[in-house]
Amino acid sequence: MLGALTLLAIASLSVVSVIALNSFSTSIQNTASISTSIITVPTPVTTSGIQVAVNAVLAAGGGTVYIPAGDWIINQTAVASSSGVVVGGGAIFVDLETLPARAWLNIIGSYTNVTTTQQNGQNITCPATILRSYAVNNGYLPGEISTFVIVGSIWHSSANNNYIDSADRHIRLSGLTILGDVTNDSGNNNDGIDIAYVDGFLIDHCFVDSSVGSDIGIVGSKGVISDCNISQAYHVTQGGIWGYGILVSGNAQFYWNGLGTPIWIDNLTLVVGEYDWQGINITYSNPASGTFTDTGWTTDISYTAGPVYIEGCYFYYCRHGVTANYYGYYVVRYCTFYAEPSNSYIDAHGVGFPSARGYEIYNDTLLAFSGAQGVSPRGGGGVIFNNTFIGVSPAIHLEQDGYNVNDPNDPAYINDLWIWSNTYLNGAAFTADSNVGIVAGTNYFIDNEGGAAATNPAPPRPGYVPYTYPHPLTLVG
Repeated sequence: MLGALTLLAIASLSVVSVIALNSFSTSIQNTASISTSIITVPTPVTTSGIQVAVNAVLAAGGGTVYIPAGDWIINQTAVASSSGVVVGGGAIFVDLETLPARAWLNIIGSYTNVTTTQQNGQNITCPATILRSYAVNNGYLPGEISTFVIVGSIWHSSANNNYIDSADRHIRLSGLTILGDVTNDSGNNNDGIDIAYVDGFLIDHCFVDSSVGSDIGIVGSKGVISDCNISQAYHVTQGGIWGYGILVSGNAQFYWNGLGTPIWIDNLTLVVGEYDWQGINITYSNPASGTFTDTGWTTDISYTAGPVYIEGCYFYYCRHGVTANYYGYYVVRYCTFYAEPSNSYIDAHGVGFPSARGYEIYNDTLLAFSGAQGVSPRGGGGVIFNNTFIGVSPAIHLEQDGYNVNDPNDPAYINDLWIWSNTYLNGAAFTADSNVGIVAGTNYFIDNEGGAAATNPAPPRPGYVPYTYPHPLTLVG
């Protein structure tokens, strides 16, 4: 139990001291590339210099790109290629489908060195390889602006070209500071890292502060984000709206991009506590049919990549630290959330986006800040357990979000959600909207905590075993 002095100390943490909680020093362990190609980007570092090095390592079948310490401006002008595809566009572009199976592309900064720099007039402590993005539209993900764009496949107008082309092809970004342009935030929605249709990524020991987009935006991919500082603290808010920390979108994006049929996984029991969903006979519904009665099964990588694991990270002043939509699925564990300005620290969208599919949220610490909620799912299901909420009010809130009372399988419903063994200090604890679709003992199951009456059945979720921690992908070497 934390005492009053400890709570007071936590409440008075400055931005810099929160950031300093995360040491960026680590060793480069991920050498799992078929090729041993190693290229150091020459200084002064430019977007084109990084791009040339990335292209060379990809052509060599994998390896490592080192970006030296320094404060570098990323400002590459968009250029149309002979095929009409926009190249450059301010983004460092990586197409993993050219790698051999089991290969890695590592993009590594000088993260054994930590520096202090300024962003928006504030001092921040961060890895010494700093990339300041003054990017224009990247031309690969429509409407997105970002520093890194990583794809498992460029869709070539064929519904069969999705991230099946990136099966078992991997990328690591490590020891980088990625800062969006604070002078031209208005209307930019500048992301730090965008990932689409990738079968395995690792982002570790990075500091990312972008804009009112997302620090890290993920579409239809699986991977791990580990030991990062995710912030929106150093930007001027646009109309009171702050950017997301990590946004996880699922395979429904296939449908919107014309790549195939979206898969709504019916039975979460098959996938909770897992990382690689390939080879699992997943029963699903087909929302493209207009109903949720067309069930079948699939093990196809093009539909069922897996979850995004987010672990050991620090979040500061994000609109939502973590959120999901379009059937996205994430695992948030051993993370710290501090100073959320006006929304919930951990969120899951409901019907209007459309809904997140699932989430596993455990062993996290969520610290109070004015107006902040803790975990507030609006759809999907999963587990929420062993978290500590300090002054967060309400700590867990289950929210109604456009439920269709005529369709019991509407994916906006919160269903198959289990909540247990959370600690609530100095704030309102558990609340749930009383609308149809959020019924205790039917849609969610909780122990006797936070003012809630225990349901029958009561948690823990039967048969649930958390996936190995730390995630094995962080230990590849």
